[in-house]
Amino acid sequence: MAIRHARDTYTRRSEGVSIWQCDRTISLHRIRRGSGITPILSLISTALSVEPNSQFILLYGNRTSSSTMFLEELAALKDRYLPRLQVYHFLTAEADDIALFNGRLDEARVSHLFETLLDPAQIDASFICGPGPMIDAVKSALLAAGVDSGKFQIERFNVGALTAEQIAQFRAVSRNAEGIEMDVILDGCRRRIPFNPSAGNIFEHARLAGMPAPYACKAGVCATCRAKLVAGDVKMLVNYGLNSAE
Repeated sequence: MAIRHARDTYTRRSEGVSIWQCDRTISLHRIRRGSGITPILSLISTALSVEPNSQFILLYGNRTSSSTMFLEELAALKDRYLPRLQVYHFLTAEADDIALFNGRLDEARVSHLFETLLDPAQIDASFICGPGPMIDAVKSALLAAGVDSGKFQIERFNVGALTAEQIAQFRAVSRNAEGIEMDVILDGCRRRIPFNPSAGNIFEHARLAGMPAPYACKAGVCATCRAKLVAGDVKMLVNYGLNSAE
């Protein structure tokens, strides 16, 4: 997107859910790959300055040290808050003297870290950000190490294609819902929309009806289009943006 000089640009407010209230002694475990470090750097620096008893462990995956975003900033932050901040770099295209740090952050590597370097029992919260396969692998390692899933905060860069089972499930649910009238309320405006299987999901129905329902991905990841169910039953085909309580 090109932005011209002296032009006003309007943006939506942040829709993120990777939030932590810094009001007690905590130990946070953060796993990031590539540009996933962007939202977490400010959270780490703020929490370290606000909560003097907090501790952080950052596992950061990249291809090479030269391509690592905010490498110098992280080094300076680590030096400032020793020993409260631990940073471990994992590189896929550059060899380190310690074999453990060579390669992707997959399930086997993270599990080995829990056996040799980190104590999963000390984790109060785990923030995981990156591509889908990495997140799934890290989640499996955390669960196997006994970390409760309620301690996870996840931000995905992408998701895989729908499985044949998911597609079949969606078609079956859509057929059963055909003709049901939905009351959709957005910004105080109410529209009654009959469900049509060929029109897609509820969000797509709202857009087709002319309602400016907000979105950023349409894949169930960012939760920008999240809505409150007032009455009735709904079925989510995929969900990466809401936790179990939500």
